[in-house]
Amino acid sequence: MTVIACNRTEMAADSLVTVDGVRFYNTKKIKRLKNGALLGLAGDSDLCCRTAIKLNKISGIRQIVADDLKGRGEVQAVYLCKEGIYRFMAGKYYSIEKIDNEVFADGCGFKIALAALMCGANPEEACRIACELDTDCGLPIQVETL
Repeated sequence: MTVIACNRTEMAADSLVTVDGVRFYNTKKIKRLKNGALLGLAGDSDLCCRTAIKLNKISGIRQIVADDLKGRGEVQAVYLCKEGIYRFMAGKYYSIEKIDNEVFADGCGFKIALAALMCGANPEEACRIACELDTDCGLPIQVETL
């Protein structure tokens, strides 16, 4: 499970991945793409990797088409670039939406992280709080700056 939190310049994520009941820590969930954007991934591990590879080949958000997001598993992604924050959902249904807020959170701990962000926490603090309160999120926190 995952928590991803971001503002317009920074993204943070926990590092816990659970596969068939086995918990793996220290997993990097934020990828820096060749265009400089940050991609935070949650969901099916295999599909997350394939989605990151596809999105790394694309130089801009406007080049992404629905076929790039189709897959057999489920994936959620937060894309942070100089144009703003975007949320991807892929699987049986797929969508891309631009986030108009200054802060955003996704993953199983998103409610906790979003509340912390809205109270003034930075993305790292928001993820740390989510990890303390949601047993499906785990330390350490990965932080990347745009």
